[in-house]
Amino acid sequence: MTAQISDEIIYQGHSFSLIGIEKEWPFDPEKHGFKPMMISTACWRGYYSKYAIVDVDLFLSEFTTGLEDDPPIWREIRAKKVDRVGEAWTYKNVNLELDYSGGIIIARNFIREFYVHMGFQRPHCYEIVYELMFEKGKLVRVNDFNEEVKSIRERIREIRKSETQNYSEKTVEELVRQSFSLTYDDKWK
Repeated sequence: MTAQISDEIIYQGHSFSLIGIEKEWPFDPEKHGFKPMMISTACWRGYYSKYAIVDVDLFLSEFTTGLEDDPPIWREIRAKKVDRVGEAWTYKNVNLELDYSGGIIIARNFIREFYVHMGFQRPHCYEIVYELMFEKGKLVRVNDFNEEVKSIRERIREIRKSETQNYSEKTVEELVRQSFSLTYDDKWK
């Protein structure tokens, strides 16, 4: 298994990883005519995106996808081939305004000690964690979870010192499933 490429979001001038989402994804490539194919083992879903919050508005700013055929011109943008991977193409300066309503968990300053080599990383793996709440594409509230994730990290460190983990096959399957999910139920609660 391989850790997955996270979507990125620019918030207050900083780049954050998008690590959890409450509702349906803000941007679905298939709704825009794309049929993403796996780019690499680090991108099973076949695409990753960059978002930006400008003032309070949520935008898709860049979109990279794996495609079997040459990429179409989309939103008057010609895609550029990504050099380091197979058949991946990037659309830059997309500036697609999104009308997402719900929460998004973003994080930065990854802590290597908590790295898991599969799926998407969990909130406690980062020093800085926020939940951004949107209504129809407008940022309406920001919840700071830095103290909560710090407390979780401390508890994990204590458990690691005191116990040896023994997992059943069913538990391992569930942990793998949760690692490849970005839903609130699997990452946040």
